Amino acid sequence: MCYLLLGVGCGWVSPILNRFRNSDTDFSLTTEACSLIASLHYIGRAAGSILAAALVNRIGRNMAFVATSLISCATWSTVFSTFSIPAHYAARVAFGVCVGLTEFTTALYVGENSSPTLRGVLSSAMSILFYSGELLMFIIGAYQSYATIALVNVALSLATVASTLLLREPAQHLLAKGDLALAEKRFLELRGTSDASKCEFQETKQQLTDGQTVNLQLLADRSVRVVVILSTSVYITGYPVINLMASLIMSSTSKLTPNELTIVMGVIMLLGISATPLIIERFGRRPLFMTSMVVSLLSNLAVAAIFWCQTHGHPIAHSAWLVFGSLTIYSTSVAAVMYPVITTIRGELMSPQLKAVGGCLAIVVNSILSLVMTGVFLSIAEAYGIEMNFLIFAASSAAVLLYAYFELPETRGLTLTEIQRSLKK
Repeated sequence: MCYLLLGVGCGWVSPILNRFRNSDTDFSLTTEACSLIASLHYIGRAAGSILAAALVNRIGRNMAFVATSLISCATWSTVFSTFSIPAHYAARVAFGVCVGLTEFTTALYVGENSSPTLRGVLSSAMSILFYSGELLMFIIGAYQSYATIALVNVALSLATVASTLLLREPAQHLLAKGDLALAEKRFLELRGTSDASKCEFQETKQQLTDGQTVNLQLLADRSVRVVVILSTSVYITGYPVINLMASLIMSSTSKLTPNELTIVMGVIMLLGISATPLIIERFGRRPLFMTSMVVSLLSNLAVAAIFWCQTHGHPIAHSAWLVFGSLTIYSTSVAAVMYPVITTIRGELMSPQLKAVGGCLAIVVNSILSLVMTGVFLSIAEAYGIEMNFLIFAASSAAVLLYAYFELPETRGLTLTEIQRSLKK
């Protein structure tokens, strides 16, 4: 449910910016205001991940989800009650805190609570919830009033608070708190009572007690490096910009407005990601991730070429549909493959003593990059042409693809303890 909240919070931006950018209403948004509303939540996202890293082992995973729901409820209540632009800036920062808390905690929760054959499937399920929320907001944002949009989000936030009552703390948190008996009971309930499961529990307990101090040398560990760099791929290849500003990037066709094209894109993305649980544990993490990066490279190059032709006096027939198609292929690849694979890797690759700091570092770095890229997108488009942005995204895709080829290990089908042993070889 928390990922559904994140989806509606991100999906809110595109139709709202399209509705109020340079409008004749009292809530008219300038280009600068649009950029800030689209990007400010990345500041909160970084703060939320730092907060989660500091508190999640003390208060537990469940309380982090409760905090996310309550902050979201307060945020949308603010949006409902005022048209003040500064208040909306503050609300977007608060929403970012929810994003940071949820992303950080969910990666831990899924990695700790699920078996090797279910980690990818559960990560895919979270992505389905996220993009369902986005699609819901694309539709409501295009056709409903501003007040209705805010009230729907308040209701979803309250429903999420109720859903957290169903969660149970994972064994790793109980071990960290010293409750060994309950930790073993919880672990064996999830994994079964076989000798292999009992051995895995003992290894997990040993890993948690082997080293609790994180130093700079540990932060240079291969697992942290891979998680941080691969996590940036979603953000430096253009997804935050395309996701938040799709209605501003796309042009009307003969039959559909930009908002309606965004809805169609959301439907296609959701259909694509519905197939992810069927493939993520059938194929390895490496081939899936690298395929998604090839799609990213080609899609961004195609969009850059189309916009370059338009701005240099070489019109292309059906260019609006071609841009829509290229962006949809890219976004579906991110939603259905790239993001679920990265979420899975972030929860399984790092050792227990590195997960908190390493996961926080990944989210902070990504937030800074996303803040910069969404903040300068419209300015670069006005100064150098919109195609320059997509050339940057394509170059970033090529760089990450090259890195993954040499550095990304395969983790499919391995337990968390087996992954750590393989990294030490």
